[in-house]
Amino acid sequence: MNDILVRNIDDAIHARRKREADAASVGVNALMQQLIRSGFSGLDRSAAEGPNLDLDRLAGRWTERHEAAFFATIGSLPEIDEASWR
Repeated sequence: MNDILVRNIDDAIHARRKREADAASVGVNALMQQLIRSGFSGLDRSAAEGPNLDLDRLAGRWTERHEAAFFATIGSLPEIDEASWR
């Protein structure tokens, strides 16, 4: 295995990661390895494994009900007002 050295980590970031590591009963190095692995998960995925759904964690999945509510909320925003462009 190889090593990666990251210098000049902000004190607040280091303290937060140290607290997280302590809470999980692991070392900071093990926590950072886990964070790096989770950050890169899906990048090496082959097409045979299906679509990449990484954004689902951020945006979630909309149901038809969610979609209808969204479009009802934005109303006529997608329409172009010809008078505004003259």
